[in-house]
Amino acid sequence: MTAFSAQPPHPTLKAFIHYYWEVRGTPASGGERFLPGLSPAFIVSKRTERSPLRYRGNTELQPLAFVKGILSEHALLEEQHEVWNIGVAFRPGAARPLLDRPADAWRETVIDVEDIEDPALSRLAERVRNSGQLHEAAHTFDTFFMKRLDNSDIADARARRLLAEVDGRGTSLGNLASRSGLSTRHVRRLFVEEIGVGPSVCTRVVRVRTATALLENTHARLADVAQHAGYYDQAHFTREFRTLIGVTPGRYRQQEQKIAPLFQDGRSVQETG
Repeated sequence: MTAFSAQPPHPTLKAFIHYYWEVRGTPASGGERFLPGLSPAFIVSKRTERSPLRYRGNTELQPLAFVKGILSEHALLEEQHEVWNIGVAFRPGAARPLLDRPADAWRETVIDVEDIEDPALSRLAERVRNSGQLHEAAHTFDTFFMKRLDNSDIADARARRLLAEVDGRGTSLGNLASRSGLSTRHVRRLFVEEIGVGPSVCTRVVRVRTATALLENTHARLADVAQHAGYYDQAHFTREFRTLIGVTPGRYRQQEQKIAPLFQDGRSVQETG
């Protein structure tokens, strides 16, 4: 069984980083599932063993340090060894000044830090790997990201405000433009540049993450979960959920429900917002 712990960033970074996290222990037999999400994550393994990582039909060995990008479908880390991962959960639309890349550079990808061509990130990963517990790694992250923030352009907060208006029922591009006073073209550009994907993908991710939270934390009937999350009907819910999460809603509830005294580990750290 794995244990999950988290620590907040320095107050200066709270608008950009949700928290730092650590997962340690023996993984579940089915592996660790990264849920679809709109937030990149910077992840460092403190183990030397590498496990298969499956995404969209492709399987590669997990890098020892990588950026888990903005995923519209789940990824499955088929852990075969004891795990010890430390990571950074960025807020949606807030990673650009800290990772020094436009948000769409992380779209639908899991990329090895060594392939990013950013020597400073590689050195950061090495320092974290050589650190002790989470609080030491958190100090290392704080120092690095506060320095980088001082030398970077601040992300456009308008995209994050617009994202807060997206729900699972399909907030239209026209409605977002009308509320913001911007053109539809400008709204879409803001989403792609600052969030990494367009509003329609955001809607699908918000909808499925609403559903996963309800399945994990309530006894609500599947039909009620579907309605609350914004699906047209239960058939639409089941079809899209299986596509994005890899299992049916019922199966997911059996595996992940937290009402019982079961501890949810780092599978859900990549949040939507």
